[in-house]
Amino acid sequence: MKNTFSFSSPLFRPILFIAVISLFAACSNLSKEIDLKLPDYERELNVEGYLLPGLPLYFLSLTETVGYFEEFDLPVINDATVIIKYGNEIDTLIPVNLAEGFVIPGITTDTIRLFLPGVNEVYLGLRFSPDNLSQQFELTIIDEKGGRQASATTRLVETIRHDSMTYDFDAKGKAFVLSYFTDPAGQRNYYRRVLKVRKPFRITGSQDSIWLSDVDQAFIFDDEASDGEQFILGTGFEFEEGDTLISYLYHIPKEYYDYLESSDGAIQANFNPFAQPTRILDNIIGGTGIFTGMALHVDTLIIGK
Repeated sequence: MKNTFSFSSPLFRPILFIAVISLFAACSNLSKEIDLKLPDYERELNVEGYLLPGLPLYFLSLTETVGYFEEFDLPVINDATVIIKYGNEIDTLIPVNLAEGFVIPGITTDTIRLFLPGVNEVYLGLRFSPDNLSQQFELTIIDEKGGRQASATTRLVETIRHDSMTYDFDAKGKAFVLSYFTDPAGQRNYYRRVLKVRKPFRITGSQDSIWLSDVDQAFIFDDEASDGEQFILGTGFEFEEGDTLISYLYHIPKEYYDYLESSDGAIQANFNPFAQPTRILDNIIGGTGIFTGMALHVDTLIIGK
């Protein structure tokens, strides 16, 4: 007679029960609380400064980094010396609070209030950004109270203009939008595209409407595979007659492209326990962040007009 054994056998069930209980008992001894002594985090200066040719003012944000387990609220540094030098020109930026308002010495006595998303306290430059593409800009930040100093250099890039913007409707009356521009040949170029849509929203209980703007697209790309060609940037069929589309085409240097790409990678890695840590590629010596020149061209299209 052949001897057989089945896991479903009544004889096996008590053995299985005992084995499972023993396994859980063994696993309970595997957990142990461990106190880790983390080194004190050394805070750094965090810089965001952008130069755009032709703007009457330019802004620089200066904050302080915090540790990973600290409250995420970057402290503002508003008592540092911030200098931008280019050629023989030296511009000392002044600290202002955009929400509370400020006066530009020697230019106006009226209080000016501006809105920058997520930023209130900044350093303000009082000069037009020059459009000399060969000129190097040197940033120096001296934080005397904290005993820290940061610096960076950058250059401007030429403005790349839109060729045109077009739209078309599908059978359901929804429109898509195409934006065209031509890439300069013979050089590596980097771009950032931001597309905003302004829609009228009817106020509840009223015949009046207000206009609200939302970011529909925001991404970076380069011309490695399409040097010197015309680019076509498209959308889905998601717009309606009367919508206003505003296309922001930024021509950016490689330093800013690397900064944006690595920052996005670091954000994604932070929320993925299986991802490798990513180092943010910046150009600040003695701190973190970015100081960069760029060029912007804006084109607007009204659907159905």
